[in-house]
Amino acid sequence: MHLKKKVQLLTAVVCFILCFTITLQYKSVTKNKSVSSSQLQRNEDLQTQLINARQDNIDLKRKNFQLTTDLEAYRSEAAESSDGANTLKKELDNALMLAGLTTVEGSGVIVTISDSKAKAMEGEDPSSYIVHDTDLRTVANELFTAGAEAVSINDERLISTSSVRCVGNTILVNNKRCAPPFEIKAIGDSSALEAGLNIREGIIDILKLYKIEVNVTKSSKIKIEKYSGAVNFKYAQSVEEQVEK
Repeated sequence: MHLKKKVQLLTAVVCFILCFTITLQYKSVTKNKSVSSSQLQRNEDLQTQLINARQDNIDLKRKNFQLTTDLEAYRSEAAESSDGANTLKKELDNALMLAGLTTVEGSGVIVTISDSKAKAMEGEDPSSYIVHDTDLRTVANELFTAGAEAVSINDERLISTSSVRCVGNTILVNNKRCAPPFEIKAIGDSSALEAGLNIREGIIDILKLYKIEVNVTKSSKIKIEKYSGAVNFKYAQSVEEQVEK
């Protein structure tokens, strides 16, 4: 009789453990299905966003191409018209040049920047020995401050809406991936541009502290391509100036 009770107790324990295990497994499977379903939905949403973004980019490029084609037609027509139209054409050409929408050529400097080949000292941050987006922005700003009329980074023209930013280990210029060595071209007074970069304790001195390779070369003929992206103002609108009587 004592043995029978032991068998019954053992059977009850085994049944309890079995039920507990089955319940736990069911909950785990249900949770995994829920997570998997949520992740699948998120992946589908991201894929949809990517497709929409690509389509928007295609549409903007088409619009930019059409506007460029129309603009060339207007310029050709103006060139064949009266003196007044020729004056308007010159003003339009100047405006396009200032906006970075035409390829330009002239004297200036070429700045080449590469990551340092030196190893960080103990206690130093190794990332200090590589070129960052802030370094490129600072060099570009110094060039503009020194009188540069056009600047490009790895052949990406900088305009008013340009961005130079770091995404992970990649530097994006106008949303295009750039890798070292970085070549920054600037058109302007080459002596003034060189002097602007080489001011004492300026950006060049700071970069050289970390053995980052920087080379500034004057050139009598530099070609900078026009901005190739789409320019689309959705919210900003021009304001007509009121003429005082």
